[in-house]
Amino acid sequence: MFCKNCGQQIVGAVSFCSNCGQEIKTNRLIMLRDRLFLFFKSNKKAVIIISIVVALFILIIFTSEIPTDNNQNLNQFDNTVQQSSSQGNYSQDSVPSSVVNVFCDNDEGGSGTIRTKDGLILTNNHVVAGSSFCLVALADKTTGQLMEIYKAEPIIVPSLSKEYDLAGLAVYNSFTDENGKTWGVYPKVFPFFSAPSICDNYSPSLGEGITIYGYPVTSGGYNLTVTDGIISSFADDGTILTSAKIDSGNSGGLAINRNGCFVGIPSAVVNGNYQNLGVIIPQTLIDEFLSQVLSN
Repeated sequence: MFCKNCGQQIVGAVSFCSNCGQEIKTNRLIMLRDRLFLFFKSNKKAVIIISIVVALFILIIFTSEIPTDNNQNLNQFDNTVQQSSSQGNYSQDSVPSSVVNVFCDNDEGGSGTIRTKDGLILTNNHVVAGSSFCLVALADKTTGQLMEIYKAEPIIVPSLSKEYDLAGLAVYNSFTDENGKTWGVYPKVFPFFSAPSICDNYSPSLGEGITIYGYPVTSGGYNLTVTDGIISSFADDGTILTSAKIDSGNSGGLAINRNGCFVGIPSAVVNGNYQNLGVIIPQTLIDEFLSQVLSN
């Protein structure tokens, strides 16, 4: 601290300047600042070493980028989707956060739904087929705009994924763009979809109201979009037809009923003469797919 009158340095808690006699009005914050400054000045080398060690420790924790083994991902994928969708922590507000936008190096895009807190995602095979690397983006649950972006590894089961049009994605790190901005923090606990307990014995019914979550090109392909409709028909191939609007980009998204029960995965559009209907892969076909995976 220095005397405001003559500039003489003031040492210790004194009431008057020893040089000019000016009264010193003590400011505790200024005294604390000056003491810290003197400490750092006299221990400069130690402070630098400690700062480097802390920075390296943070760097090691948050920037390790080690994709997990694909077989391990596949086993976890099987176990996760087979489990009951009732996990006791369902919230209607959390549903939008669990539906992600998918961009892959096969020049395809679509949607997906996070099924575990570790970032395991269920999607359509045609979204990730032929890719070796994908980005998944999480949206703000209030505005639907992209908020976080992560790197993900495709999980594809040869022949079966193509037959059932089902595949997975495993998140393994956050994404840093060309400007050095990192879009998210990894590792993290991801907001995953979990249906309420009333859905334990749920079975879709004709005319039932449902809601579709995804990223269709109709709305630009980058903002989460929600559409409503009903279950219009049960097709002969086991899929569900719906009047809810579905477009390219909705593939791999999420379809739930009014109670939050899992209806299935939007995957395609059937073109009629005057009206189009969306196609949903239901839980029954997902279970059949996983049974085939395990038996092979």
